[in-house]
Amino acid sequence: MSALPLQVNCLLEELAARLGAGKLRGVRVVPASDAAAAEAALHGIPQATLEEAGRLDFYFEAADELAVDEEGTLAFVVGRRQQPAQPQLHRARALAAAATTNVVLAHEPGVAVPRLGGSLPVALEEETWEETAEELDDIFLGDAELWRRSNQEGAGPRGGDSPYVSPEGHTIIDIRFYEGMKLFGEDADYGSIAREIESVGVVAHGLMANVAAVAVIAGAEGEPARLAWRGEAAAAPAGGS
Repeated sequence: MSALPLQVNCLLEELAARLGAGKLRGVRVVPASDAAAAEAALHGIPQATLEEAGRLDFYFEAADELAVDEEGTLAFVVGRRQQPAQPQLHRARALAAAATTNVVLAHEPGVAVPRLGGSLPVALEEETWEETAEELDDIFLGDAELWRRSNQEGAGPRGGDSPYVSPEGHTIIDIRFYEGMKLFGEDADYGSIAREIESVGVVAHGLMANVAAVAVIAGAEGEPARLAWRGEAAAAPAGGS
């Protein structure tokens, strides 16, 4: 299994090809994960740290799930993949905040949905994770249950005997929604859900609400991709007029 989503691998391959052909110059990438850094190095793509780059022109992120509603709201979830490596949510959010333009990459079917649901990863400080998790549990009582990620298969909600802890001292819990994402029993807007999560002092989370300017949604083989712009209800085929 690749450590990166297919969309990111394809993006790096295309970037490397254009740099090699001289069609692009002076491009550097700031990887959002160790896996992305390793893949970029494999392709010979110049890299920089966020501190070195300062601002980013673009940030590309692959969605685990993407919702585009009738008002043109773009919201998506990242960080669900646990194998072969856990997500580095704090790095992804830092790069998204530093970018002039955020682009989300998605693939149909299965990723683009009417309403986000399923699981939402949240990174917490390991030393105080129980207190923070209790506050989150109170917020989503009746709408979801919380499970701590583990290094073991089949571990229980508290992560078993070997809960995951990152090198930075973060643990990850998944808010597992029973239906679509809800807040106090209602289909709240995604920005409100994100702010409620952030209010209890989490390190980072995987809900990206109105972060991306545009979604590039790939269809089945042979079908053109389509673009969904934030603030526009309609999605147009990529490359169209």
